[in-house]
Amino acid sequence: MPPHEPTATISCPEPDRDALPTFTGYRNLLGLIRQLSSLGGCAQPIRLEGQRTEIDASTGEILRELKSKELPAGHLLVRCGNRRATRCPSCAELYRQDTYHLIAAGLRGGKNIPDQIAAHPRVFATLNAPSYGPVHGRRVNGSARCRCGRTHTKGDPLLGTPLDPEWYDYTGAVLWNAHAPALWARFMLHLRRTIAATAGLPQRLLHKIVRVSYAKVAEYQQRGLIHFHAVIRLDGPTGPYTPPPAWAPPELLADAIRITTGTASIRRSLQRTRTGGLTHLPTKTRASERRIALPTECCHSLKEHRERQNKERETAASAWRDSGLVFTTPTGGPLDPANLTRRFGSFLGRTGLRRIRFHDLRHSTATLLLEQGVDLVVIKELLGHAHIGVTAGVYAHVRLRLQRQAIDTLNAALSPDEDATDAPASAIVH
Repeated sequence: MPPHEPTATISCPEPDRDALPTFTGYRNLLGLIRQLSSLGGCAQPIRLEGQRTEIDASTGEILRELKSKELPAGHLLVRCGNRRATRCPSCAELYRQDTYHLIAAGLRGGKNIPDQIAAHPRVFATLNAPSYGPVHGRRVNGSARCRCGRTHTKGDPLLGTPLDPEWYDYTGAVLWNAHAPALWARFMLHLRRTIAATAGLPQRLLHKIVRVSYAKVAEYQQRGLIHFHAVIRLDGPTGPYTPPPAWAPPELLADAIRITTGTASIRRSLQRTRTGGLTHLPTKTRASERRIALPTECCHSLKEHRERQNKERETAASAWRDSGLVFTTPTGGPLDPANLTRRFGSFLGRTGLRRIRFHDLRHSTATLLLEQGVDLVVIKELLGHAHIGVTAGVYAHVRLRLQRQAIDTLNAALSPDEDATDAPASAIVH
């Protein structure tokens, strides 16, 4: 944690000249000073009216009674508790210090948290907002030029503003900020599901074995979008007082976060119909609606693709169609399957690869995964098959080849003659 001052420097407000006669007219001036001192310099205290009476339940005796009108200020004054330094520097500083000590205790112990908490797996994660269009920016060193051709200085009012306001997705940006709390809740839900799936546990039993704790801070970026900084920690079933299971190291938590954030959700299919042309339709089966994890390299490629797509959006100008699709034509429309097939064939010809159908890439992926020893159930979920029998039937030839290799390995280990080179006989029984 960076060093910080124990107290904030708060400017002294100018006194209200008109209120000075009323202020000096207080009879209990020392009591008023004590009441104001208890606010700790709050700039906008809340004034409460009413009374509070504490009564002994067994005897009915009045133990304590407080009436706001009898207080020196004529009201019960409490701190506003605002977290924004622009509204109340004192309360914002108090909140910052409290947050620091709470997070520090969750990382190293203290504040009734055992010191053993320092050994619990934890990950510091930053979840950024997506791009809704290119904006003016500057690098940390301040030397790199912006895409507008200028080098912005720190504090430049153009920083974070869209390069092309007409084509910036303001609607998406507003919706992101509005739904940021719900998106965080959904992220935590899927993170717990991912951890349970990795451990081979039903989600309903995860809390009995491991608990996912976190502390997060929502911060506005220069472009006005919310992003989250969070410390996520794995604890035992009763929280920080019990250690997590041995199968849950920090690497598992980090991988689960990457899987949860780097995923693709498949909800619809794009098909050509006789009457409506290319139309969004439901998927073939319920199992086809799925969420699949994306490799890190794939996520990087998608980010580069998004940058190229933003340039195409700028070039297309008013001709751009905002279809919401990931892969589009240079004007934002859906890709025609026939054109995709032709371009894929041209790509195979240029690279000298064997000509296959675009759909055959699914089979290639499944075959490679099977050869790497990936469980058939996982492959079934990736491909979106409704039943595992479909997956087993389609790739039976691969499984048979893997069995043949396994038997050859066993035969080599058991064979007394190391020079034997004859392959064993094989047969396919229907």
